[in-house]
Amino acid sequence: MQKACCLANPQVAIGFTDCMIKTWKTPAGSILIGCKDHCRTKRPKTGTQCLTFPNEAIRYAKQNVSYTCILGECDEKQMCNPIDLLISCSTTQQSQREIDDTWISSVFH
Repeated sequence: MQKACCLANPQVAIGFTDCMIKTWKTPAGSILIGCKDHCRTKRPKTGTQCLTFPNEAIRYAKQNVSYTCILGECDEKQMCNPIDLLISCSTTQQSQREIDDTWISSVFH
């Protein structure tokens, strides 16, 4: 299980979760950051769109700043393979609110 914590103080644990879905907002909707380390019990479906930068880069991003990301697709080994397309992307609070059970079931199996 992954420890869930607040963004303001990473030392304060507020619960545990099997699944930590990391997405950024794009003109095409919410897209996964990479294909690995999202859930212990679920994996992204092969062909699912992803953004090809490492999860570690998330902590350096500024909210409501538009970045240019490389779009990719998840493969059966949970690798995000670039498909040579660029897309505007940003991290916002809204992108997490858009994630619901329907979106999760369409992306994970």
